[in-house]
Amino acid sequence: MSTGPDPASSISPADGRAGRPAPRADARRNREAVMDAALRLFRTDPTATVAQVAQAAGVGRVTLYGHYPTREALVGAALSTAVARAERAMAEAAVPDGATATEALRALLTAAWPALADGHGAVAAACRDLPADEVDARHAPVVRPLRDLLASGAAAGEVRSDQEVPWLVAAVSALVHAAAEQVASGAMTHDDATASLLTSVVSLVRPA
Repeated sequence: MSTGPDPASSISPADGRAGRPAPRADARRNREAVMDAALRLFRTDPTATVAQVAQAAGVGRVTLYGHYPTREALVGAALSTAVARAERAMAEAAVPDGATATEALRALLTAAWPALADGHGAVAAACRDLPADEVDARHAPVVRPLRDLLASGAAAGEVRSDQEVPWLVAAVSALVHAAAEQVASGAMTHDDATASLLTSVVSLVRPA
């Protein structure tokens, strides 16, 4: 019995051509390669060009423009991808039953921090290229859980109440971005930045 590939298995039902993947699967792989390349380049250079992203992704500029016709579209997609990854990490965070607000915040940030750090450059690129209200809207799925947690913690007396929740959200977000910048520049290791971030955030929000 032959152990080679089944010739029929190499024929895509979508196009009937032997040895070639379906265009839809090929396009999906190209988009994923472009997003991974964009996030990687934006981490150290938010001004990275479309041509640089295409080269890093291993696709031609024509292919890239077929998915993202403008730099703004590419940057917006990179931001949405980064936010989706962070949102998924937050949803999967292991928050112990009965955890205080600060304990829950530590768990949330610990789970989401790798994705937040990875997507920091996409946020920086978006702030340069997209309207502020669009950046805020795309960023909302990550900000909302943080805001809700701080608000419920303040109501329970587990988060400081002498500062407004929107200010605490902004301050925590600034610390996250500062930690990500330290990692991207090589000034801190990922582990050191994680420890400093968690310590600083808890100190910031804990009641006096």
